[in-house]
Amino acid sequence: MLLCKTCRKTFSENRGTPFFKLRLSYDQLYQILTTLAQCGSVRGTAKIVGVNVKAVLRIIKVIGAHAEAFNDFMLQKLGMNQVQADEIWTYIKKEK
Repeated sequence: MLLCKTCRKTFSENRGTPFFKLRLSYDQLYQILTTLAQCGSVRGTAKIVGVNVKAVLRIIKVIGAHAEAFNDFMLQKLGMNQVQADEIWTYIKKEK
């Protein structure tokens, strides 16, 4: 929490970010998110980082909601009339 020198009110520097109201350190949050992205297992991530499974699920819920709101905000009024998915097919062929 920080203190405003003008109005003397406290505020969080994390307000409006995905990390607002999460009590873990940035290092732990980063480790949780990268481990989830790499292995995808909630229980495995909790075990690796050393936190409770409920904590990992709460982080997924909070950050997922923030990501959804950001996505909805950014994808407004695009005005596209067609979409091409060439890159997806290239990736699928490459994986086969």
